[in-house]
Parts: sequence; C-alpha cells; structure tokens
Amino acid sequence: MSNKQYTEQEVEAWQAFYDPPNPHTLKETADEFAPSQPTIRRRIETRSISETHKLMGGPDNKISEATRDRAAELYKKLRSSNAVADRMEISAASVRNIVRRRGLTKTRVTFRGETVTVDGAFSAETARGVLRDYYDGMKRAKVAERHGVSVSTVTTWAERAGIKRTLRTSQINHYVREGRMSAVARQKRAAKMYRNETCIGDIAEELGVCHHTVRRDLEREGVELRSQRETNIIAHWGSMERYRRFCRRAALRYNVRGETFQTIADDEGVARSTVERAVYWWEEQQTGAEERLTESGQTMKRRSQRGLTEHKDPRKDFRS
Repeated sequence: MSNKQYTEQEVEAWQAFYDPPNPHTLKETADEFAPSQPTIRRRIETRSISETHKLMGGPDNKISEATRDRAAELYKKLRSSNAVADRMEISAASVRNIVRRRGLTKTRVTFRGETVTVDGAFSAETARGVLRDYYDGMKRAKVAERHGVSVSTVTTWAERAGIKRTLRTSQINHYVREGRMSAVARQKRAAKMYRNETCIGDIAEELGVCHHTVRRDLEREGVELRSQRETNIIAHWGSMERYRRFCRRAALRYNVRGETFQTIADDEGVARSTVERAVYWWEEQQTGAEERLTESGQTMKRRSQRGLTEHKDPRKDFRS
C-alpha cells in the first residue's frame, strides 16, 4: 500500500481528466497519471464533498456564533434540520452538527417510571403519546400512523421503555381503553351468570355477543353445560331450585297422601303430564342418590377390608 501524498493540483488534474465534458474511465485516468484506481476514486470523492460543503456553506466555512444560536432556536421550534437549513440558507449537515454539539438531538421522556431517550426530532408529547397508545394495546402500525413516526421507531421506544406485551395483555388494555369488556372479564362474567342459572341466550344478549361466543367462553372456564331438559326447565320455571321444590311437593302428595295426578295438577295450575314427569323425575333423583350412597358405602367397606388384610403386625418380625 502506497503512502505517497498528492498535491491538490494533481488531484484537480485527475478530476478534470475524469469528469465531463471529456470524461474518461477510471482505468484510463490511472494509466494516464500513474496512481492506482482506488486512490484516484478516493481522492476525487473527497475533493467533491469538500467542494460541495464550500458551495453550501458547510463545515469548511466559518459560521458565526449568532447564526448557530438562531439555528438552535429554530430547531427547537421546527424539529427539522432541512427546514432550518432552508430558512437559514446553510446546509442541513451544518444544522445537524450545531444541534448535536448543543445536545438538542436527544429528548428524555419518563413513562411508567422508565426514562426513555428519543431523537430530538420528536417532541416529548409525541413520545409519550406513542408509548401510551402502544401500552394501551393499539397496534404498532396504527400508533405509527397516528403520531407520524415509523413502525421501527415505535418498536424501539417500546423496548427502551420496557413495555413487553403479550397478546392477552394487548387485548385487555385495548378493551379497557375503548371502554369495553375484555375477553377474560367476559368469560368470568358469563360463567358466573350461567352458574346462577341464566340461560345462554340471555347471557349473550347481556354481554352483546352471539351464543356461540358464550359457549366457547364457558368451555374455556371449565363450566359443564346443562342438558336440554334442564335448560327447558330453567326457561319455564325460572330456576332448578323452584322446579325441585315443585317435584318434591308433587311426589309427597302422590306417594304419601295418595292424591291423583289430575288433583295435583288442578291445585298447582299445571298440566297433568307435567305432574307425572315431575314425580318420575323426583323418584329418579332419589334413586340415583341412594345408589350413589350405596356405592360409596361399598367402596369404603372394600377399602377397609383391603387395609385389614394388608396390615402387618410389627411384632411378628420381631418375634421371628
């Protein structure tokens, strides 16, 4: 690698030979003036940038302190290097240098106890709005569109603020922000209403969703759905407890007092078939309860017998 130093006149000659109106290739320029092609390219590019700065009032020119102060004040209001450069008639690079040296390129914002450093091109209100909307569950694309920033900016600020959202957390925050019930709260409320013997149709109307959504919510909460017969009973009688009291009353009058189905139906103001079903249903419930008690007793008896046969006398091993 050559460390030879070339004068400004030599570089100017290379550029005159290389640039229009009589352009030559980089290889022809290197063959004509002897340096290597990378050296010619590097020196010409460096000289072009320097000339551009001179024409635009860039770093090579001296900028007064008053001009720097005015550029800094304008930047605080406009928050755009290009806008300040157009008004001050200096280069945008010079404005960025002034802003960077005066510490105006960074803005510190506090959100939920975390201090976030953002680019000075954005105001603190914009940064807080972005973080607040993203934390409340709004999608990144909508946040970016609403506040005039990029999606990557939203992601970067959220990471700096330590906001880690899961899908469930995003949905809950979004529903709370919109004044609506979250999916988790809806599931718990649907389960509570169903256990209080509210039918699925009434739950769906109360929560503003369809009955399929209510069924899915109940399944996710582990609620066992009632049979169609129980659903019809609740719809007609209002609750299972009220129907049980009616069945017990009808069964006692029929089995103990010996009254007929028609007499009971006339007194209760229901159809004869309703009384028949109520008495049979009550007998089935009592029979099932007795069978469960019998099975439970037999199971406990078998367990006790098995425990007795498997019990060992600790004195037996000692005597042997």
